[in-house]
Amino acid sequence: MKSFSSILLMTCLGLLAPAMSLADFVTLKSGEKIECRIISENEDSLQIEYRLTPKIKDTKTILKSAIADVVRQTPAELEFKERELGKLMPTGDLLSAADYEAIIQDRLRTFVAKYPDTPEAKEAESMIVRLADEKSKVLSGQLKMEGKWIDAATVKRDSYNIEAYHLHLKMNAEAASRTELNYLHALREFEKLRTGYGASPHYVNAIQDALGILKKYEAQLKVMLAEAPIVQQKRQNGLKTLLGNDLTKTMQAIAKEEAGFKAAIDQQTKDKVKWMEISKYDEKSLQDALAAVEKERAELQSLDLAGLQQETDTVLSMIRYIADGNLPEAKVIYDKISKMPGLINKTIVQNFGKKIEDLEKVAQMEQKNAAKTAVTTPTTEPSNETLATNPVAEEMKRLQEKKEKEAVEKAKEAAAAKVAAPKNVPPPAQDAPGIMSTIMDNIPMVGGVVLAIGAVIWMMKRKKKEA
Repeated sequence: MKSFSSILLMTCLGLLAPAMSLADFVTLKSGEKIECRIISENEDSLQIEYRLTPKIKDTKTILKSAIADVVRQTPAELEFKERELGKLMPTGDLLSAADYEAIIQDRLRTFVAKYPDTPEAKEAESMIVRLADEKSKVLSGQLKMEGKWIDAATVKRDSYNIEAYHLHLKMNAEAASRTELNYLHALREFEKLRTGYGASPHYVNAIQDALGILKKYEAQLKVMLAEAPIVQQKRQNGLKTLLGNDLTKTMQAIAKEEAGFKAAIDQQTKDKVKWMEISKYDEKSLQDALAAVEKERAELQSLDLAGLQQETDTVLSMIRYIADGNLPEAKVIYDKISKMPGLINKTIVQNFGKKIEDLEKVAQMEQKNAAKTAVTTPTTEPSNETLATNPVAEEMKRLQEKKEKEAVEKAKEAAAAKVAAPKNVPPPAQDAPGIMSTIMDNIPMVGGVVLAIGAVIWMMKRKKKEA
């Protein structure tokens, strides 16, 4: 399915395209300038083809004596004009990156490849550069709206309003198209705008356009109603001229068309569609459509547009707070506006109030989960830094360092004494250890021996009893 912006782009370009572009210009001595195509030429005259009306061409011969100047366009100039390439810039609103790429590749690069090194090709290449720059902006999240570029952050927080503007453009594009049911399709887009984006200022802006479309649709329906009996009679007369297989096939086609129309009406009635299908062969559908037009016009004309504009501005600020995640501010505005008497967009406001409640519940749930996670998370091992500040650890470290320092000092003293002592002099006799010192030093060994003897005696007694 093609994107809306692609459809809108093609529709606008189609409306701009003329019925036929001619290659040459003949300027007469009288000052008249004729756009034409030179068919033939001789020494005395030119035979040209020109537009008698925008859709009707004619030919005529012009004497050279009456001509002041002749400008023949090159093939590149002619095609550049016929394809309306000069009107691609400035670009329209809300074009996607794909839309830009289609313009660049399908329209401009093909032209450059066909007419290289021409002034028109150089102009096309310049346009490609500018379009590529705009495409890069779109890829970065920016968007062109009402002829101005808005940044990615604004696009995100103002998406509601942008979608409303989107539908407004689509409504007008449908109305400007050349399809038989263009006004019906345009009003369906307006209904989407009214019911889904009634809190946007773009809905207020679209009301006057909708009233104009209603007027045109009403005129179309009245013509169709007046012609309905004639159209039906022509169909009957046409059937009378058919025989055999042709008649059968035609009758089957008519029956299939009528069945499809009835099925569509039944489904739309069930779905409560406001702007239902119409058929030039079904007078009731045309009358129902006229009644819908009159009802819609009366409702729109009864609106207090100034009050509606003020209301939509307030609601839009609430919507933007929601987009920013600022729920407290959004709640304040909701509480204020929901109590206003005569609220026009009551349903839309209630829907956003429900959205605020849902988002608040989600936020509360996330806070609970975060708190639960913090409580159940196991404590980590103390870091080296923590251990270093422990008083006990500090004292143990100090004592160990003192012991090592004393051992070093004793070793140094012993080495110095050995060097200073005279040779062949026996070392001084050491005092014999005292009795208590000897006992204390040997307590571990004595204890071990006593335990061993006790164990042997216990084993011998146990064997004697068992024997």
